[in-house]
Amino acid sequence: MPHLYSFRQGWQSENIANAILSEFSFVSQPTNVSNDIGIDFFCTLFKIVRHNQTNQLYPKLTISIQIKSSRKKVNLSKQITGLEDFRLPYFIGVVSKAQKALTLFSGEALPYFYSKYSSAQVTKPVYAKLEDNRVNPRNMVNETATEIEIIFPRVCRITIMDKYFQTPTLIDDLLRVASIIQGNISSTVLKEFYFLTPDVPQLEYILANSKALPHFRLNFVRRLGEYLAMLDIVRANLPAGNAQMQQLYQTEEQEILDLYDALYALYQQLFGQAAGGFPTVVANLRAQYP
Repeated sequence: MPHLYSFRQGWQSENIANAILSEFSFVSQPTNVSNDIGIDFFCTLFKIVRHNQTNQLYPKLTISIQIKSSRKKVNLSKQITGLEDFRLPYFIGVVSKAQKALTLFSGEALPYFYSKYSSAQVTKPVYAKLEDNRVNPRNMVNETATEIEIIFPRVCRITIMDKYFQTPTLIDDLLRVASIIQGNISSTVLKEFYFLTPDVPQLEYILANSKALPHFRLNFVRRLGEYLAMLDIVRANLPAGNAQMQQLYQTEEQEILDLYDALYALYQQLFGQAAGGFPTVVANLRAQYP
């Protein structure tokens, strides 16, 4: 029975990637067609810690990787619906069989994409463009008349000869970028659209658009509630006998209470008695103050 050579090449690339990833992560791999969701590996990155005269592996976070054999643009159109509610950092890995190396490219711009687009409304092909250099976040999702292009910046290149135990910094960049992506995914889920970038020095990025309209007021009120909850802790930790700090705290407290009261009154005018959906827990926190 004949066998497709292209399939064989793909499996060879996956085998090389598996061997490399196993050096610094617990690897899980879909094993049959029924489990194939367009992701080749789920990898839980670990840190090696010396404890009781033994080396122990402590899991840090989990990422997902799709393996490719070349750096040409990757068509994500079939995956764009599934990735919208996907909760793991997503990477594309390119394997060099000749050099036995794996280069990882970061899907860090996917939260930016989903902050602007809904997968149900996307009618153009969506491609991942693998780049060696990171670009400005505002330029990582680009739409033309015929397609949408998402930039995937290079994060690291690891060969089969690299040994994590001998080089503890081997995956520092990967861990850092994956952690930031995980936080940005959470921001997208919470409809906050406030992102951090993996740039050095790190940048903050607010993507304000129509998708944020139903959520931004409530997000602010929740942060205001957090402020009210923390004021009690701030008061309890003021240095005893420091009149200046006591006065500054009282000023801060009054400013926050005035802000809450003014905002609540404004929201009542805008939205009626519901006051824009002020959460009960926040209203209860305000009631604790005079």
